[in-house]
Amino acid sequence: MTFPAFITGLLLGSAPLLHGAWEIEIHTAFFLAAALGLSLGLARGIWRGEPAVPHPAVAAWLAALAVLGGVSALQSPLPAEAFPGWRVELVGLAAFAAGHLLSEEERSGVDRWLRLCAWGLLIVGVAVPDLGYGHIPRPVATLGNENILAAMILMLLPAAGAARDVPLTAGLAALLLWTGSSGAWLGIAAASALAFRGRPSARWALGGAAALFAAVLAAKIAVYGELGLEKFADRAHWWEVAAGLVRARPWWGFGPSSYAYAAASDAAYAGIWKSRFAHQAFLETAAQNGLPYAVLFFGGILAALLPAARGFAALRRLGVAAVLVQSLVDCPLSIPAGLWLFCYLAGSCAALPAASISVAAPWRKPAAGCVLGAALLACLPAIGRLDAERLRGKASRAFTEPGGLARSLELLRRSSRLADDPETQRDMAEIILARPHPGSGGLRAAAFYLRRAQALDPYRASTRTMLFNVERELKKG
Repeated sequence: MTFPAFITGLLLGSAPLLHGAWEIEIHTAFFLAAALGLSLGLARGIWRGEPAVPHPAVAAWLAALAVLGGVSALQSPLPAEAFPGWRVELVGLAAFAAGHLLSEEERSGVDRWLRLCAWGLLIVGVAVPDLGYGHIPRPVATLGNENILAAMILMLLPAAGAARDVPLTAGLAALLLWTGSSGAWLGIAAASALAFRGRPSARWALGGAAALFAAVLAAKIAVYGELGLEKFADRAHWWEVAAGLVRARPWWGFGPSSYAYAAASDAAYAGIWKSRFAHQAFLETAAQNGLPYAVLFFGGILAALLPAARGFAALRRLGVAAVLVQSLVDCPLSIPAGLWLFCYLAGSCAALPAASISVAAPWRKPAAGCVLGAALLACLPAIGRLDAERLRGKASRAFTEPGGLARSLELLRRSSRLADDPETQRDMAEIILARPHPGSGGLRAAAFYLRRAQALDPYRASTRTMLFNVERELKKG
């Protein structure tokens, strides 16, 4: 197995097992690993004189998305969330490039990692089901949500089928049925109908897809006693909120990974069941990164999926198309692991051939050094954020120790110097206010930290309330 295939398979195969790489420490570490792997692979190709690069159209698309995402993060009112979210998107773009550049043999090596991941999800999903759904438990595996697990199964099934792993394929299919995800089966039905477009059997395919979806809905009503209309009503509210955010900032959005925080500012969000996601990929992407980014991203994905394919490549394309349809009503692309695997599979479906460039001998060593140096510079903010999160964890543990308030406050101050985060600022204010007699100096310090927290996250009502109370005490004083 080549080094690029090894790194790609390791990252894509392990991310779903690590809670979907949802925690900031995990997806930041994945960004560092992806940057290291990408830069080493590119530098190695430059050293040899003919590095493999994406097709010019694909390269332009990836570069445009990277720039648009960076601009969205720069102008975001939530920078503490936007820049880590941008790094998640960059890993997704790198995964698309990897899927585009790897040969079929190298993709087979990646598939081996994906099969290991599928076995892990299958075992955990069966052994530890979620009991929070009433009389019948449902599987969530390591992903925390049955709809996200269903999407992951759709993307992993082609790898199992390509290896002719009958037990794994049957187990994943059964697990998919057990999730009861209407969105996943809607995606399968729609993608199947589209796959047969223009063929003599298209009418039969369309009818079969509709019958399949109706059968799954009937089974869901019979087994779980629900159709899910109340969940659809919740989604309609979330879509309304996301559309309002798009109207408020149509060009650049509120910044990557900002939906849950920005939605709190929308009046329509009050009084409904809260969700971190819009459950509609296009609206959520447009709300976060702006309409130009959303149109460019999904337009590129559709362009990669439209050409016809045969064999297991067609199965891979079918799985990606099904998840794309599911993302219109669920949130499979809202977690890092789902986005990365989706982008890799979409990149592997792109029909445009990869290219290569020739590097003259005198320029090979300087160019390779520049690539590695640029990768190191890009990694420095992420390394600082990891260290900041480590210090925050130590501060949390120190807070519970006898006499640990001063130690915890010092650790948080060190963390804030590495990465400015509203939670860190709030924690420092809360520690000061937890003292028996903070005094006017302590109140002024707490007000300073709370103002900084409000500047970093202007949509959190509890921060405004805390700041109002502290300033009222200062006026009394």
